[in-house]
Amino acid sequence: MTQQASGQELDFNPLVNTILEKTKAGKLNWEATASDDTFIVSVGGETTLKLTMEAFETFDMYGQPETGHAPVLCLLDRKGRKLWEISSNQVSGGLWTLYRQAQRIANKVDDRVAGLIEVLQKL
Repeated sequence: MTQQASGQELDFNPLVNTILEKTKAGKLNWEATASDDTFIVSVGGETTLKLTMEAFETFDMYGQPETGHAPVLCLLDRKGRKLWEISSNQVSGGLWTLYRQAQRIANKVDDRVAGLIEVLQKL
């Protein structure tokens, strides 16, 4: 395990890339939660990953406020307490790809699409 000096900024890219790889390989079984835009997966029994959509406010070129949304990855301990939060802007390319993969797995989109195609073909 590599340890960074506490004064240095953490690089979350290797972590997020590994999570994305394991998600695409089917090794992480993301689950839906009561919130439509939040997905969780337990990793190793000690840590739970939670991907959720958060709102943020920016300003357009005229200075008018605009609300946007971006995924946030939270690391939770075994009791569900938030240990750390990784914002989309802290990762090269953001967290959108990971979010969409987690959403797809948690909502069983592949199975639902296959089932829908089957039903439509019978019409």
